[in-house]
Amino acid sequence: MTAVSPTGFSPLNQPTVTPDNNQLNQDTFLKLLVAQMKYQDPLAPTDSTQFLTQTAQFTQVSTLQQIMKDQQSMGHTNELLAASGMVGQGVTYSTIGIASPSAIATTAVTVGGNLAKDAPVGAHTEVKSQVYNNVGKKIPLDLQFTRTENGWTVQASSKGQLIGPARNVTFDATGQRTSTDFTLDRGDLDDLDGTTGTWPAAGVTVQMGSPNDPNRIEVGAGTSKIAVLEQNGGDGSSLAGVVTGIRITADGPLLQIGGRDVPLASVMEVQAPAL
Repeated sequence: MTAVSPTGFSPLNQPTVTPDNNQLNQDTFLKLLVAQMKYQDPLAPTDSTQFLTQTAQFTQVSTLQQIMKDQQSMGHTNELLAASGMVGQGVTYSTIGIASPSAIATTAVTVGGNLAKDAPVGAHTEVKSQVYNNVGKKIPLDLQFTRTENGWTVQASSKGQLIGPARNVTFDATGQRTSTDFTLDRGDLDDLDGTTGTWPAAGVTVQMGSPNDPNRIEVGAGTSKIAVLEQNGGDGSSLAGVVTGIRITADGPLLQIGGRDVPLASVMEVQAPAL
């Protein structure tokens, strides 16, 4: 008898294999076929073509099973590649089975990007997004950044209607922002047609990134390019956010968005890379 080492490998470094007695495989089929031939009635032997037919049928089934396994493996690989390609991008996803079906008012909008340090006075760049009020109504939101003699300003508006005054956005000599985030007050938001009394009491804060955020707004070389990275409101059936990572599970990859695990199949829209 061949000795087996404590590690479970034979001296030939071959791993021990425990057969699955509940699985019908090629070896099982051949044993059944041999038993059928062995115990057939010698006075009325089975037609040899039947054995050939059975063998062909089993081969066909085995081939189809292997094709299904290959397709499943390929599907899982494609899902992983698709999920990996979404990291860092903004997506809109269905919240069915993920979050409350109630409307979620937007309380924060996160923007990031670059403002050209050589932009002439009067130059501007605009980014369009949307926010949601307490009843889940989607409201267009435009943010226009304009170069001034002393730095930059940002003006919020919706369908051409201004939301509050223009805010100053200042930067130091290295291009890092020195001004704070700003909030669109509820009173200013109430002036938008048909939305009076439907906004969060604290208003909607426009966040421009912390000093350690690689997507923060800063002044640098190149062209001006600003993007809305995330807004935390929804109409009760969908939410939008930036994919910050993926988690692999037996059921497929889960996208990590705003602290939630979102199945890949729940994604409804993928925006172009923001920055």
